[in-house]
Amino acid sequence: MTTCKLNQIFIGEIASVQNYGAFIRIPGCSFQGLIHKSQVSSAHIDNVREVLQKGERIWCKVIYIGDDGKIGLSMKYVNQGNGTDLDPNGIQLQRDVQKKKPIEKHDRRIIHLEAILNTTCMKCGTAGHLSKDCFMSPDGKRWKWILL
Repeated sequence: MTTCKLNQIFIGEIASVQNYGAFIRIPGCSFQGLIHKSQVSSAHIDNVREVLQKGERIWCKVIYIGDDGKIGLSMKYVNQGNGTDLDPNGIQLQRDVQKKKPIEKHDRRIIHLEAILNTTCMKCGTAGHLSKDCFMSPDGKRWKWILL
């Protein structure tokens, strides 16, 4: 491995552990990659030092290669027992990226509703509805609603 490729899986050695993640030595590559604390496990981790120690060997997957040479790695998409890819199509990675994107704010438009009709019912003589929508009984009795 002279260069790193996207979605490549390898065993790397932890060079240093910081509070935001761990730097990993990539075999056959002069660069080190970073596993951000959000990529260590599917469960939330506050302190990376409680999970990883310097010198430990772990399975990693390359999930990002920047134009500036930065390499993003992940542990949570690789089975740590045998190194199989748990996200071969990158679906989980895309979901994680979508969750982190800020929600765009849209300008709210005011909707004006003209709920009261400017009509008079021919059945009951009340304003605001049509005779086809009238609830008056055919014999002309009016009902009063009593709230209990």
